[in-house]
Amino acid sequence: MQTRSSKKRPIPDDMGGSKKGKAHWTPQEEAALIQFLFDKKNETTSGTMFKDSIFQQAALHIQPLHVKGSQKSMSSCKSKWKSVCISFVRVFTVSQ
Repeated sequence: MQTRSSKKRPIPDDMGGSKKGKAHWTPQEEAALIQFLFDKKNETTSGTMFKDSIFQQAALHIQPLHVKGSQKSMSSCKSKWKSVCISFVRVFTVSQ
């Protein structure tokens, strides 16, 4: 039973972190994610998307760079990659 004085436990995500906190990405973490995925480009499923297992490996790869916010998870890496792709398309489209 939940009472006012008892604290809610955060729901763990796929890396043991908390869904309550937002992942904060430093430029170094973003660069490491992009470089890691670039090195794995032969493992894409449709040219720009990777299997979840690759994003899980990416999260583990950038874990030593963690500074602030929640630890990066498979889902946060996947979300960041989608964001990077969208930003690239917007910049590319504007420059044409």
